[in-house]
Amino acid sequence: MHRDLEDCIARLELYAAAGADMLFPTMVGPAELAEVHRRLAKPLMIVNNPEAQHAGAAIVLYYAFSVTRQFAAMKEALANRELASDTRPLEDFLGYKDAPGRSS
Repeated sequence: MHRDLEDCIARLELYAAAGADMLFPTMVGPAELAEVHRRLAKPLMIVNNPEAQHAGAAIVLYYAFSVTRQFAAMKEALANRELASDTRPLEDFLGYKDAPGRSS
């Protein structure tokens, strides 16, 4: 087994022993993820890997997807000179809809 994976698992074991509710193994492929899942009895959070199966992951972060979609939207808005936008839908989503002092 690759030494980097052993180091990763050792660190994750320390986090688990310290009371972590979920573990975040980084830079692991499908085979390594399966090994981490086999050896550690905690839910795992991973970064999406388009080629990988995510079996065993409690949470999958779609980081690259999110960043690339946000970049594309900002690039389009800037190209179209759409520099102002209605923030109300975002504020409503974040729970500010009924915040005191918010104008209607």
